[in-house]
Amino acid sequence: MQERKRPWPHVLGRLVGLALMLSAWPVWAGQVSLRAETPTGGESTGTFAQTSVNTITQTTTDTFVATYAHTQISTTVSTNGTVTQTVISTSIDTVTSTSISTLISTSVDTITSGGARALPRAAQKCMNEINKSFARVAKAQCKEMRDCIKLGSANRLGSQSIEECLSADYKTKVAQARARTLDVSSDTCGGMLDFGPTDPNAVNRAAVSAGVSLAHGVFGEDLHAAILPSTDRRGSKCQRSVAKAVVKCLEAKLDEFNRCKKRGLDGSAMLPEANLPFTDPNDIALCMGHDPRGKIARACDPQGGGIRKAIGTRCFASNLAAAFPGCGTSELGELAECLDEIVECRACRALNEADGLARDCDELDDGQLNGSCP
Repeated sequence: MQERKRPWPHVLGRLVGLALMLSAWPVWAGQVSLRAETPTGGESTGTFAQTSVNTITQTTTDTFVATYAHTQISTTVSTNGTVTQTVISTSIDTVTSTSISTLISTSVDTITSGGARALPRAAQKCMNEINKSFARVAKAQCKEMRDCIKLGSANRLGSQSIEECLSADYKTKVAQARARTLDVSSDTCGGMLDFGPTDPNAVNRAAVSAGVSLAHGVFGEDLHAAILPSTDRRGSKCQRSVAKAVVKCLEAKLDEFNRCKKRGLDGSAMLPEANLPFTDPNDIALCMGHDPRGKIARACDPQGGGIRKAIGTRCFASNLAAAFPGCGTSELGELAECLDEIVECRACRALNEADGLARDCDELDDGQLNGSCP
């Protein structure tokens, strides 16, 4: 009986197609990340953990196709010795072998931080806006101080003394700046701060005090006696020029403090000695005198800053000790150094009061504990 022939080309084609399909079996990877939620409340410190779970699944499919041909041959030998072979049937067997291997790899990484978390953005905004208002009030009061010196020198205050002029606020610029501090506090803050500039009235008092005490530090307690009349043209110009320079120095110190504090609150400040982001008043206090851009140095540096230039340009023929009794020296370099220390002291004291800080201003102004900034 003859064996039935298989349609082997058709079968072989189907098997090869199946093999190609299986060999293209996909490889995929999955990742799941579990992260600790950042609190939305007022927490500023604590320990938190961030955990990442990475799972990778890789599937590999190997397919082998083997084909075997079987042929049945009938052999006949005739009497005359002729050999005749006849193919009775031919069969082709195909064997397909497929192996699928799956590799699953899982890794768990946990990072735990015991450091501080940044204050909520609303609290950061509150602090930054209050400090801006503080600087505006201080600048308005310093402008008032300069105007009073100019008017007093020209004898244009009438019966009012220069001292009385400092608090008169005849253009209401200081009052407007103080009102803005109160508005910022009520509109932006709403009592959200536990430290820093928590009392807008204290902020305003500190800013006004910075301008008034700066005048006394430079010219002494008796402003009426210290301010030279405009008839002494050189002496008057010298005093007014230096008054302008020390105000610029104060403004630079306040502006750079605010910039440092803003960047420290969000953790981007370059202040290695502080813990970032700021959540502690002691770290914020380190911003006093921080000058990465050199702005304070350009305005205040006793060797080549704005104060030194003002003295050298406008005071070359003046009695420096008489013009600036707060320092009492006739040597240009010593005067510039003294004036810079006066500004540093007043800025430090004002910032301590406004922001509730505890920086040692006596040590900060000249690097020594010598009672120079009580």
